[in-house]
Amino acid sequence: MRTVRRVAALLSTTTLAATGLTALTAAPAAAATCSASKTTNVVGARFSYAVCKDGTLLAVEGKLTDTREDGCVARVVIGFVKPGRVLNLVYETGGTRNIEVGEWDATSVKVTVSIRC
Repeated sequence: MRTVRRVAALLSTTTLAATGLTALTAAPAAAATCSASKTTNVVGARFSYAVCKDGTLLAVEGKLTDTREDGCVARVVIGFVKPGRVLNLVYETGGTRNIEVGEWDATSVKVTVSIRC
């Protein structure tokens, strides 16, 4: 979502400059709405995240943490669901990993947390 706002701000600034006007700050694009932060825990893994929506585009921002030092890795599968198809993105870490998955045209998001040994 940050990318959308940056591009919109850049376009606003470019438009002002092209017309001979200057401004110190450009008005940001309409902000995406994000859900309250959620946390999903399983033995050995935790994923704290929020789902953001901007029109029909969905994004997920969160942190995946391996909560045990047992040789296994924390794993999250983020599924962007649209009637007739699901796009699954898989992320793994043996420590802590920030995840920012941006802007997929979907109707819902399914998050599954597990460990892989």
